Amino acid sequence: MCVCVCGTVAEKASMEDEGLDALDAFMMSMKSGGMDSRTRMELKRRAVELRQQRVQLERLAAVAKPCSLPPIVSKLVVVTILLMIIIIIIAIIVIVIVIAKVRSYDLLRKI
Repeated sequence: MCVCVCGTVAEKASMEDEGLDALDAFMMSMKSGGMDSRTRMELKRRAVELRQQRVQLERLAAVAKPCSLPPIVSKLVVVTILLMIIIIIIAIIVIVIVIAKVRSYDLLRKI
């Protein structure tokens, strides 16, 4: 719906001469009663419809929003865990090597 603020070319020219933009002219027409009650009621009704539509869209957006996910583990924590796993694996390999050498030493002593 469009509300015409100035209807004639003469009014537009006088508006430009006075240095008024469209908003100023609209506000002046509102203050001077340039809008009839029917148009004002239609604008109010449209504003109410738009508010109701906004509320509906906000509800839909809230429903469509994904649920909160657990926080992502920082890279530092991941690197620390990986380093600990590597150290444990190296310790196990060293233990296996030591055990193998001890067994081979025991076998050599028996011969």
